[in-house]
Amino acid sequence: MRSTPPARLALLTVTACACACAGGGDSGMQPMLATVGGATTDDPPSSSGPDDDAGSATSGMDTADGSGADSSGGSTGELLPPDLGDGTWEFENVSSTQAMSLHPTRTRLDDGTEVLGWAETALDDIGLLNMFAAIESGDQWSVSPLTNADRQHTFPSMAGGELAYLVWMGQIEIDGDRDLFFATATPGGWTTPRNLTDAFDVPTPHNESEPAIGHRGGGQLFIAYTSAEQVDPLGPSATPGVFVVEMTADNDPAGQTSLVTPAQANCTDLTAAAAGDGTGHVIAKCTDGGVGVLIHGTDRSGDWDDDTLSGTTTGILSPSMAAGADGNVHLVWIQDSDCGATACDDVFYASTTDHVFGTPVQVTDTANLDERFPSVGMDAWGRVLVFSQARIDGQAILYMSVSEDGQTFAPSVRISPQDTLDDYQNPQAVLFSPEGYPSFAYERVVDGSDPLNIEIEVARFVPN
Repeated sequence: MRSTPPARLALLTVTACACACAGGGDSGMQPMLATVGGATTDDPPSSSGPDDDAGSATSGMDTADGSGADSSGGSTGELLPPDLGDGTWEFENVSSTQAMSLHPTRTRLDDGTEVLGWAETALDDIGLLNMFAAIESGDQWSVSPLTNADRQHTFPSMAGGELAYLVWMGQIEIDGDRDLFFATATPGGWTTPRNLTDAFDVPTPHNESEPAIGHRGGGQLFIAYTSAEQVDPLGPSATPGVFVVEMTADNDPAGQTSLVTPAQANCTDLTAAAAGDGTGHVIAKCTDGGVGVLIHGTDRSGDWDDDTLSGTTTGILSPSMAAGADGNVHLVWIQDSDCGATACDDVFYASTTDHVFGTPVQVTDTANLDERFPSVGMDAWGRVLVFSQARIDGQAILYMSVSEDGQTFAPSVRISPQDTLDDYQNPQAVLFSPEGYPSFAYERVVDGSDPLNIEIEVARFVPN
């Protein structure tokens, strides 16, 4: 077990302001100031130009609705929505390692405790990946390895309620099949990881991957994943199908349900969430007849069924989904859009009404900045926040886009530090504090590190 520095001690602090801010700080451990939302050479081009007044775009309502919900579904009382243009972004290191930490996932328990999970390479062999988890403990993170140098444990997905639930893909031997493993964070620590899908692979071995877990509330879980027959232990698998397994009250798999067959489409990049009434939703990025589509699975009728999202185009990547304070499910993804002579990768958004996704809305409208890994959250006042990664001059940078109504998004503003060459990438798991302040997990690639060092960190908005 290892502990990181105090959880609220930021590695970097970036000021969000509606006017120009001066740069400061001469080392990674000193506060660093940068304009967030101001016109800088690093702001992504937009059809309406860079946002010169971050405060006006994100100031929210003048008064709070006393019947509104906070980030965990409770009442906002008389809280006013925070002005996201008037504060700082603080960045805290959680993994605290010299290895490569990848694929962050995160949840908050009912008592407010934050829990993170990620995959991490062994220091002496980057071919070995182990699963790590961190639990917020006072002003520190308590980090624990959940596996120990098997072969590969990666692609974690986490959900939380009274307890934290973590599922991931694991391979014990180099020529063995890949299965799903599951562990729970209890008051006494993490349970021993156990294999969820090995019993389904009889008599033919299968490779399971891409797990995505959803929590209906009260400890009721479902897990979506891909599964493909293992044709050659050291070669490619057959085309995978998409399956959903419901978990019993004892966290045992209660049989698997086929959602998308290999004959329908070739799917990957799964994401899952439960709506406020417990209805499960799964999204998969699929190729159907050579065309990229988003397939939506839901059990709104009582049984799992699938359909294809309408209004999408080509080049679909990185779908990510989350439950919102409005009881609906919110989805973001990357797809091609027309930006002149070439196609550009932009972020798109859709949300459910009566468990059916509406017309996609374009979030970003930029030159080709190789946008990737969007993540979404809705705060207690109904504002939709989208965080995504873009590249400028080869450097990965984090941006935030905000919509007051889910229909029109303000121009993106940069929130990662400017005076560093580190890559800030793969934002995941948007959460909100009881006061409505957003935060998310991400990867930071340390510039010039050899061997390559990638840290798992958390970015938090702190108002002025």
